[in-house]
Amino acid sequence: MTMADLKSEVKRLPLHRFYEQAGARFIQFAGWEVPVYFTSIIDEHDAVRKNVGLFDISHMGEFRVRGKEARKFLDWLVTNKVSKLTPLKAVYSPMLNEQAGIIDDLIVYEISEEHFLVIVNAGNVAVDFAWMKSKAPAGVEVINLSPERGIQAVQGPNSSKVIEKVFGTKAAGISSFTILPVPFEGREVIVSRTGYTGEDGFEIFYDCGIAEPLYLALKKAGESLGMKPIGFGARDTLRLEARLLLHGHDMNATITPLECGLTWTIDFEKKDFIGKARLDREKQSGVVRKLVGFEMVDRGLAREHYKVCSKGKEIGEVTSGSFAPSLKKNIGLALIQSDFAKEGNEIEIMIRDQAQKAKIVKTPFYKKGQ
Repeated sequence: MTMADLKSEVKRLPLHRFYEQAGARFIQFAGWEVPVYFTSIIDEHDAVRKNVGLFDISHMGEFRVRGKEARKFLDWLVTNKVSKLTPLKAVYSPMLNEQAGIIDDLIVYEISEEHFLVIVNAGNVAVDFAWMKSKAPAGVEVINLSPERGIQAVQGPNSSKVIEKVFGTKAAGISSFTILPVPFEGREVIVSRTGYTGEDGFEIFYDCGIAEPLYLALKKAGESLGMKPIGFGARDTLRLEARLLLHGHDMNATITPLECGLTWTIDFEKKDFIGKARLDREKQSGVVRKLVGFEMVDRGLAREHYKVCSKGKEIGEVTSGSFAPSLKKNIGLALIQSDFAKEGNEIEIMIRDQAQKAKIVKTPFYKKGQ
């Protein structure tokens, strides 16, 4: 396989040419060529914290699940309370293997009693789809809509003002984890009050055939507010400050929800779900490792896979690390032995073979309005 062949396999967002025209700097992420920033990561990060920003997250996967047994199937498939959803509501949940490792974390949206949308991570689309198809009972239809669908996210304190201009007062006023189908350019789009930034915000799911007019309408609506396009660099710093985990980094198919602090997403009262037996045992015995947040005491910047030590003993590794623009500190998440996972404990991060001091702190690092 030539380099040209490899390059041809990288997907591009439907609006790629607009981002080129806007001067975006691109990187490859989960098999996609995506904008990492337009002006700078810090500038875009601050825009979302203080005002409003527009993200293209069309790399994410979207599945349709339909059938009389769809609700029952999804409730068994994931850890959270799908059975308690009502139409136009959504729930965040891990999806586990039998060993309670996290295959992916996703959001389930109920369109109607027998019709659900599931949004999954870009790098897991093929794995998730195969897993769900293999587990679905007769009569439950699982369809991968990803190639024909896109997602725009409007995030920040002024996000509702942009949504109101494009979709109306009703859409702008929906509550958190609520969706509203609305007409646009002769088609139906779905407005959802969800996001991945730690700020108020909305995500809009749409057919790629209206990608350009929708983008231009959102862009125009945000002009008077000074809305900025936001790249994946700021998306990462925003989510890390808010302790929003990234699959493949802070969690994966070998890490359980209890280990990475997602206990709140588990409905232990459910009779059964995939991975429940393992989680029941782990809940009783306690976890042997735990995901913690840390701030650097020394000046080093921690990165994924850097070793974490305590008094020279290796106790785990960094899963995410970055400069936090809102806090003006270097922060990170690390999966370490539970015995060392006490808030206030000093640890060392091995940066270029040098032990750099850090301390375990309470998370999230940042809360909305802080």
